[in-house]
Amino acid sequence: MIKKVLFSLLTTCTALFAGFDVDFTTLISLKTWEVDDCFISFFQDPSGNNFVLKQIKEDSGDEQFLLVLDAVACHMAETIQTPMNRVIIIEPNASSPQKIKRGFPATLHKMALGKSTDQQGSYQNIDIHQRFRRKNSPKEEKWGVLSPEETGLTLTIIQEMAKHSDLAGIIALDTFVGNADRSPPNLFYDSVTDRFCGIDMAASFNSDLAKEACRQLQILIDKGIALSSKEKQALAKYAYTLEVLLQKYPPNLQEDLLLKFSQKAGFIEGSFLFNQDVIERIEHHKRCIKCNYEYSGQLVVLVHKLLQR
Repeated sequence: MIKKVLFSLLTTCTALFAGFDVDFTTLISLKTWEVDDCFISFFQDPSGNNFVLKQIKEDSGDEQFLLVLDAVACHMAETIQTPMNRVIIIEPNASSPQKIKRGFPATLHKMALGKSTDQQGSYQNIDIHQRFRRKNSPKEEKWGVLSPEETGLTLTIIQEMAKHSDLAGIIALDTFVGNADRSPPNLFYDSVTDRFCGIDMAASFNSDLAKEACRQLQILIDKGIALSSKEKQALAKYAYTLEVLLQKYPPNLQEDLLLKFSQKAGFIEGSFLFNQDVIERIEHHKRCIKCNYEYSGQLVVLVHKLLQR
């Protein structure tokens, strides 16, 4: 069970948690969408900055916890300057008129520049998605069994990684936090600034991507696969990003962040959000954190071994 920690919830109209602050009283509502699993509202501040407010439709704490995972992983990205959407948590009791579901948490996102890579031309449908499906999981039931060759850091992803300098850092972060959902709609490219930006980290701390990446790289080493100079440069940046994350975020600090952000989102003892399902979910995320941290260290060694060939 999460240990009980005393903290005070913010009840003002200003939220500050992961690197930016917003005065909700100044936001202009643009539009609201209702999709399968959440409410999405678009806003603009007086300076022309655009924001997205997200709330999970399902009331269960297990589903609401996805907001926490997204915010934690995006916070980690921000601290190492990896191009990822910036996110803050809005507490359940925050007096924000923009929230559709009162008494529930929400996340506020700075809108990514450009368009998602399933829409725009220059990098349309670029594939840096490290896929992962647990046996007998809902994903496997929906999409079918994923072959070992398609799982994790494939040679195709390494080749795609070499196409732009932003991609190695994003892919390394996904590996480290176990985010197996970097599909084209979750990757934006802005042609004006020539920058990528990842969005939606809600699948983080869920998949053993570092372990799978080690398996895939060992296959490349055993087969003697030759990489281009650009692919080697991209892998070197990938390894460097992992090294930064390994130094900055050992498992205990990642778990502390998970606790801190979950409390801010209202997952505290006595709350209707905090139940046995959430407790079991958190333990699962902790196991994933430890696994990905352990194998990320091994992964760095394998990358350097591959680069020396």
